[in-house]
Amino acid sequence: MSITKLALTLIILTAFAAVSCAKDVVTPISKDQAIQLANRFSAGVHWNMGRSDKLKIRSPQERSAMKWNPQNRWDIETEQYAISVDSNNGLIRSAIKIDKYKGRNTDIVKIANHDAINIAGNILKDLGIDVNKNLYLELCMLNSYTNKPGQNSWELYFRKTYKGYKYKGKNDRITLAIDPADGSLVGYGNPGEVKSPEKLDVKITKDQAIKIVNNFMDKHSIRVKSLDETNMYIVNPNNYWEICFNKDIQRNDDTSPKLSWVVQFQCSMWRRAEVWVDTETGTIIGGEHSR
Repeated sequence: MSITKLALTLIILTAFAAVSCAKDVVTPISKDQAIQLANRFSAGVHWNMGRSDKLKIRSPQERSAMKWNPQNRWDIETEQYAISVDSNNGLIRSAIKIDKYKGRNTDIVKIANHDAINIAGNILKDLGIDVNKNLYLELCMLNSYTNKPGQNSWELYFRKTYKGYKYKGKNDRITLAIDPADGSLVGYGNPGEVKSPEKLDVKITKDQAIKIVNNFMDKHSIRVKSLDETNMYIVNPNNYWEICFNKDIQRNDDTSPKLSWVVQFQCSMWRRAEVWVDTETGTIIGGEHSR
């Protein structure tokens, strides 16, 4: 159960692009190259993948035939590890230590919070990812993927940034899971490269953004009870509110990243909601709500 939940979590965090059928798959990264990249990753994190002729390999074509979330990836597995390599650019998209809890009691926490952060930073550095450049540590917590004792890990989220502005998407972060008993890597997820916004113009102030949101909600007879917080993020427009109030409108396919004010609040209709306001034009370009 624990491995399944960990695998599902990393798959969701590393989702990048779906393909409709096998004939649409383009694989500039060959099978041999994917194996080399997986071996290079495993060596960097002190995993032993064993002999290459013992590897279980799933090609992008085989993945594209799956009904669940097909992607352009090479899956390379052993009895102990599973690594997915992006077939377009060679990035390691996810890696899981399958025998994570075997013979261990990870309730014994020998690795402190700050040690887990340093270990994660060194792992990323060895992978050629500069933690101090375009990354921000968003979360480091001791987490359990099950309710069973002895099955914990340090979970770290590194949010991607661009010129100091954080990306907001759920897939715009790198995730690592560290064994609290010995500091070894047990899980890794990277959604891939993110696009940079064409502009970072801020012509709309924070107060103006809040006023725009209040007026918009008033127009639809929704009372804003209280503001939670308002910050700038890079988002992918989803014209969520247009769809919410007009079911005939189709979701906007233009998801080019834009800098926006993300206004989060509680209101009369939903427990929590947020509206994204373009920092240049003041246009509402998306958001979300929870019941």
